[in-house]
Amino acid sequence: KLQLYLVSSFPNWSGETAKRALLLAGSPRKLFNLSTEELGKIEGVGKKRIEEFLKVMDSDFPNDGKKQDET
Repeated sequence: KLQLYLVSSFPNWSGETAKRALLLAGSPRKLFNLSTEELGKIEGVGKKRIEEFLKVMDSDFPNDGKKQDET
């Protein structure tokens, strides 16, 4: 269930889309490492969803100048 929750939290990814993605990839880690071409094989995942997915995966976390141990 946690895997579905994690994957379905991506922008515009429903529970069904997340399930199809996990069935194709096997695990969230494997899903996160799929190529753009492989992501396109997931039913219901088109160019826009792939772009949003990659934007989330590739964006740096905002840093307000604090180090990790200062949070």
